[in-house]
Amino acid sequence: MKVILGILNSKTYYFWLYNKGKRKGETLELVFKPLSEIPIVNLNDDSKNRIAEVVMSNTYDSKEKISKIDNILFNELNFSQDEIKIINETYPM
Repeated sequence: MKVILGILNSKTYYFWLYNKGKRKGETLELVFKPLSEIPIVNLNDDSKNRIAEVVMSNTYDSKEKISKIDNILFNELNFSQDEIKIINETYPM
Protein backbone atom coordinates (compact mmCIF):
# COMPACT_ATOMS: atom_id res chain seq x y z
CA MET A 1 0.00 0.00 0.00
CA LYS A 2 2.91 2.36 0.71
CA VAL A 3 4.22 1.84 -2.80
CA ILE A 4 0.80 2.56 -4.34
CA LEU A 5 0.49 5.66 -2.14
CA GLY A 6 3.86 6.91 -3.33
CA ILE A 7 3.13 6.21 -6.98
CA LEU A 8 -0.27 7.88 -6.93
CA ASN A 9 1.20 11.01 -5.32
CA SER A 10 3.96 11.36 -7.92
CA LYS A 11 4.05 13.99 -10.65
CA THR A 12 4.36 11.13 -13.12
CA TYR A 13 0.91 9.84 -12.27
CA TYR A 14 -0.55 13.31 -11.87
CA PHE A 15 0.55 13.94 -15.46
CA TRP A 16 -1.29 10.80 -16.57
CA LEU A 17 -4.46 11.70 -14.66
CA TYR A 18 -4.36 15.30 -15.87
CA ASN A 19 -4.20 14.18 -19.50
CA LYS A 20 -6.41 11.08 -19.33
CA GLY A 21 -8.77 11.91 -16.48
CA LYS A 22 -11.70 14.23 -16.13
CA ARG A 23 -10.96 17.91 -15.53
CA LYS A 24 -13.04 20.83 -14.47
CA GLY A 25 -10.84 23.72 -15.46
CA GLU A 26 -7.50 23.04 -13.79
CA THR A 27 -9.04 20.79 -11.12
CA LEU A 28 -9.01 17.04 -11.49
CA GLU A 29 -12.25 15.20 -10.83
CA LEU A 30 -11.20 11.82 -9.54
CA VAL A 31 -14.04 9.56 -10.54
CA PHE A 32 -14.21 5.81 -11.11
CA LYS A 33 -13.33 5.61 -14.81
CA PRO A 34 -9.93 7.37 -14.87
CA LEU A 35 -8.95 5.91 -11.50
CA SER A 36 -9.78 2.38 -12.64
CA GLU A 37 -7.67 2.82 -15.79
CA ILE A 38 -4.46 4.02 -14.12
CA PRO A 39 -1.59 1.86 -15.39
CA ILE A 40 0.14 0.62 -12.26
CA VAL A 41 3.59 -0.48 -13.34
CA ASN A 42 5.20 -3.68 -12.20
CA LEU A 43 8.26 -2.36 -10.38
CA ASN A 44 11.23 -4.41 -9.32
CA ASP A 45 11.62 -5.12 -5.60
CA ASP A 46 14.42 -2.58 -5.17
CA SER A 47 12.27 0.24 -6.58
CA LYS A 48 9.30 -0.83 -4.46
CA ASN A 49 11.46 -0.81 -1.33
CA ARG A 50 12.94 2.59 -2.15
CA ILE A 51 9.47 4.12 -2.75
CA ALA A 52 8.16 2.61 0.51
CA GLU A 53 11.18 4.06 2.36
CA VAL A 54 10.47 7.52 0.95
CA VAL A 55 6.80 7.32 1.90
CA MET A 56 7.66 6.22 5.45
CA SER A 57 10.57 8.64 5.92
CA ASN A 58 10.38 11.13 8.77
CA THR A 59 10.73 14.15 6.53
CA TYR A 60 7.61 16.26 6.19
CA ASP A 61 8.82 17.92 3.00
CA SER A 62 6.29 16.55 0.50
CA LYS A 63 8.10 18.19 -2.43
CA GLU A 64 11.26 16.30 -1.55
CA LYS A 65 9.34 13.02 -1.25
CA ILE A 66 7.58 13.52 -4.58
CA SER A 67 10.88 14.39 -6.25
CA LYS A 68 12.54 11.23 -4.93
CA ILE A 69 9.62 9.04 -6.00
CA ASP A 70 9.52 10.65 -9.43
CA ASN A 71 13.23 10.01 -9.91
CA ILE A 72 12.71 6.34 -9.07
CA LEU A 73 9.79 6.13 -11.52
CA PHE A 74 11.63 8.03 -14.26
CA ASN A 75 14.48 5.54 -14.00
CA GLU A 76 12.26 2.46 -13.73
CA LEU A 77 10.07 3.53 -16.67
CA ASN A 78 13.07 4.51 -18.81
CA PHE A 79 11.84 8.05 -19.40
CA SER A 80 13.98 10.11 -21.74
CA GLN A 81 15.41 13.43 -20.61
CA ASP A 82 12.87 15.17 -22.86
CA GLU A 83 9.97 13.34 -21.19
CA ILE A 84 11.30 14.19 -17.74
CA LYS A 85 11.70 17.82 -18.76
CA ILE A 86 8.09 18.00 -19.99
CA ILE A 87 6.72 16.62 -16.72
CA ASN A 88 8.94 18.84 -14.55
CA GLU A 89 8.14 21.97 -16.57
CA THR A 90 4.42 21.22 -16.69
CA TYR A 91 4.23 20.58 -12.93
CA PRO A 92 6.95 22.59 -11.19
CA MET A 93 7.15 22.28 -7.43
